[in-house]
Amino acid sequence: MSVGITGRIAQVSARRPWLTIAVWGAVLVAALGFAGSIDRYLTAESINLVTTESDSGFALNDELRAVPGSEDVFAETVIISSSTARFGEPAFDAALAEVLATAGAVEGITSVEGPTLGSPLVSEAGFAALVTVTTVADDAVIEALVAEIGALRVDGFEFIVSGEESFQLAFSDLANSELARGETFGLIAALIILVVVFGAFAAAGLPLGVALVSVLTTTGVISILGRIDTIYDGALTLSGMLGLALGIDYSLVSVQRFREELAKGHTVSDAVAITGNAANRAVLLSGTTVVISIGGMFLIPTNTTYG
Repeated sequence: MSVGITGRIAQVSARRPWLTIAVWGAVLVAALGFAGSIDRYLTAESINLVTTESDSGFALNDELRAVPGSEDVFAETVIISSSTARFGEPAFDAALAEVLATAGAVEGITSVEGPTLGSPLVSEAGFAALVTVTTVADDAVIEALVAEIGALRVDGFEFIVSGEESFQLAFSDLANSELARGETFGLIAALIILVVVFGAFAAAGLPLGVALVSVLTTTGVISILGRIDTIYDGALTLSGMLGLALGIDYSLVSVQRFREELAKGHTVSDAVAITGNAANRAVLLSGTTVVISIGGMFLIPTNTTYG
């Protein structure tokens, strides 16, 4: 039987199963090593690679409003609210002092300013007030500020950190947690469906295993690319969706074809060769088409598209 390159690769892998597993294991371990540090190379901001008219407008606005020496600082606001105490009362003043001391103790905070009586930073009814916090341009400082303020516990009071940087961090955390939850439910649902279709856990687990390995490997590659240039964190979402969808879909084609060849009476070796020559070749061509199609996103000059 004449087989193409995909069939020959399948035959070689089947003849040396432990070597094949060892190679994939080594790739997976390396990918996990790189993936563990991926957070350092991700950004929640979309950066245009060419200057548009809107970019020029925002740049001019920032230039006209810029305060000398403020390029590397963030301004965050701590909202203090109470349903019972008003600004100026002992309980509110004590809570305000607690916020000022806590925020000021965070390393990287450059200034903390509380409101005064009659200040516009105090609500009309007096049940809420704002504290302005200035920090150096460092996400770690914002994270520390949010953590410290969030840990404050004063009866009858609520403390919230609000600002552009803290919003970006909260949005990224929420998006990542919801993505992880959605992928978990998706994997469980996929496993149940595959077990029903194949009637065996081994056959059902193989497509899921291939999909997970592909996602983890891609995450490691993204981490490596992040050492070269900034990576938009939406790349993880895209790679996760594509990895799970295509990984399960493509491996499902191969597993089903292999089972069909076995049912026809072929030996395992012949079934592997036929599957590799037919189903795997179709998967290769289809995957190449997907890559070329997604490559068209390079035509859009923003790093959001290429992660």
